[in-house]
Amino acid sequence: MLGISTAERLQIVTLSEAGFRDQDIADATGHARSSINRIVRAYKTEGRFENLPRGHPPRVTNDSDDERIVAAARQDPKLTAKAIRSDLRLAASTQEIRESLHSAGLRSRVAAQMPFSAQNRSRRLLFAREHQTWTAEEWRSVIFTDESTFTTRFDQQQRVWRTENTSLPPFDAFCEQRLMHAVCMDYRNGAPYPLGITQARSQPLSRQCSAFTAYCQQRPVWEAISKDCLGPLVRPDGRFNAATYKDLLDTVMLPYALDASLGFRADNYLRQ
Repeated sequence: MLGISTAERLQIVTLSEAGFRDQDIADATGHARSSINRIVRAYKTEGRFENLPRGHPPRVTNDSDDERIVAAARQDPKLTAKAIRSDLRLAASTQEIRESLHSAGLRSRVAAQMPFSAQNRSRRLLFAREHQTWTAEEWRSVIFTDESTFTTRFDQQQRVWRTENTSLPPFDAFCEQRLMHAVCMDYRNGAPYPLGITQARSQPLSRQCSAFTAYCQQRPVWEAISKDCLGPLVRPDGRFNAATYKDLLDTVMLPYALDASLGFRADNYLRQ
């Protein structure tokens, strides 16, 4: 009905007063029968052609609520609008929570990952340049290995509330945010956390990050792959360090590489 002009509404009412059925008027004007019925009914009951004025719904949150919403998102950028509404016990809808955050310049975006260091970028570039002329046959003689750490409390596609041009917080804020997220999870799930909230905030940043790491359930995994097949997949006990890596090479990697049934040459390369 919003697209029907006043002149058309007058024409519809005139046809109705002349005895035409709503369906006949709808066919003649090209508008839906329900729209014709509402226009005619509004004229007969209220004597009007136009729609009633439409106003914005009243705000459910006040300035104090908005400040609390923004403070919650800044303290833990990973909180969803639904979680903020639940934690603050607000009557506002999740859309109104988002609008409050948008008014403060906070938008929901995928959290950026920590970038490679300059040293790592240099090493990767050097490796690429040294091997850019390798043939497919040369690459077939390579066994690739890698280790990965899987954690139960970090999402690679985690969304966060942040302002423009703030994709990566400073390191201290980075640790603080994850620490406080873990504390919040501890509070919600009733699980013991290595540091209490007050104690955690008073600790050095290195201790805070260590506490967060201890709180996460991390599982190191080491694997190998060649041109012919997947290699061994090992889940080392404890931390993955130099001693663990050396032990894997001696007890797992070398026996796999020297297995005659796999057809590797004696001068195979081992790349990580």
